[in-house]
Amino acid sequence: MKKNDLPAIEDIVETVRKALEANEAKYRELVQNANSIILRMDTKGQVTFFNEFAQMFFGYTEEEMLGRSVVGTIVPETESSGRDLDFMIREIGIRPEKYINNENENMRRNGERVWVAWTNKAIRDESGKIKEILCIGNDITEHKRLEGLLEESEERYRRLFETANDGILLLEKHEGKITHANPAATEMLGYSKEECIGKRLQNIGVSLDTGDIQKIMQTLDRNGIIYYDDVPVKTKTGQYIDTDIYMVDRARLVQCNIRDITERKRSAEVIRKKEEELRNLTAYIQKATEMERANIAREIHDELGQALTIVKMDLSLFRKMFSEDQTAMLEKTDAMSRLIDKTIQTVQRISTDLRPGLLDDLGLSAAIEWQLEEFQKRTGINCKIIIAPSDVTFDRDRNTALFRIFQETLTNIARHAEATEVSVSLTHKNGEIELKVQDNGRGITGEELAHPKSFGLIGIRERAIIFGGDSSVKGSAGNGTTVTVKIPARNIQES
Repeated sequence: MKKNDLPAIEDIVETVRKALEANEAKYRELVQNANSIILRMDTKGQVTFFNEFAQMFFGYTEEEMLGRSVVGTIVPETESSGRDLDFMIREIGIRPEKYINNENENMRRNGERVWVAWTNKAIRDESGKIKEILCIGNDITEHKRLEGLLEESEERYRRLFETANDGILLLEKHEGKITHANPAATEMLGYSKEECIGKRLQNIGVSLDTGDIQKIMQTLDRNGIIYYDDVPVKTKTGQYIDTDIYMVDRARLVQCNIRDITERKRSAEVIRKKEEELRNLTAYIQKATEMERANIAREIHDELGQALTIVKMDLSLFRKMFSEDQTAMLEKTDAMSRLIDKTIQTVQRISTDLRPGLLDDLGLSAAIEWQLEEFQKRTGINCKIIIAPSDVTFDRDRNTALFRIFQETLTNIARHAEATEVSVSLTHKNGEIELKVQDNGRGITGEELAHPKSFGLIGIRERAIIFGGDSSVKGSAGNGTTVTVKIPARNIQES
């Protein structure tokens, strides 16, 4: 080499040195500004580099960490933490993989525990010996928290699935094959879990009659849930049970809940029969009561009324036996006559209250018109009535029921409504009788409607139900109350 070539070589070396320094600066800037934890440590776990993100994340400065072991600082110190670190370093040394990934619970300076996903790479010298370990970490604390919540949710679902009173089957979404069956389902259907898995619903006695499974799945995709009520299911022993079934879309699976309602239906039928018996008994008692009231009214009117009339006639003859100067006796007999007249009126009123003769003699329309006139005289409330057709009457039992309902409604208005006007309509159309009574009073409240001791309202409802009808009572504060009763009509000749 010539002597004058030396400056050129020196220039090249200087250029290379500057390039390396520039690359080193770029590398350091990149590492320092990275949004990941980046640190280097020697084979004893002592930190040799700690980037700015690591400083911010863990709460230590680089000066505080340099030369310190990660154990006891960012790695919680436990009986096994040192051994775990040694094991990881040995694994990096002997395993052929370029990187080793692991997840660890780490610790910030303030003691807060965090989870970090680490990628670890060995940095070797020219002889291949491990000089340092490069560790790049990312915060997965929130991911771990959500993962834990998911595991808790799955565990809760598993417990609910295993302990539910309803039978639950999980179906594969495309072909509808059963993938899981809970204990309640196997007990209900009589098939073991192994016998259920891989089968379709119809293979274990659940026939929904809804076409192919694809149509069911399409409906689930649209609505998310399908409900089938009162489905007969055949168990393994051949016994039929009544069930309610609903299916819920669970992403890749379909959850099929089966609820045995056999006992509930049986109980409901028993209750229905008992209610029917009670209503028949009530109808019988009401009919017997009306007959008794009619008999008592007739006895009072005929026997007591006639006796009082005879007494008055005899008293009139007896009065003629006194002379005009027997003033005291004449006044006494006149007072007795007035008392007899008053008693006769009382007998007539009692007889009418027990069973209005108009109801049997002239029919329902006349009886209701008369009752409304008496109500207006007694209360001073202005009353209007519409009857269509003009002479509405039915069989004796319906006439009696509607008349008693009408009486009870007027009684409630007089006692509670604070009304000044009452409108009544009695109509017969389309094979149905409708009685509507509306007042302009304070309006019945929801609490009053729901009160268990509202026996008058209960009586109205029950009288309508006996004839296959229904009733409604609606009130609005300050706008009054409307009572509507509808019952099927029957030709009077059929009674």
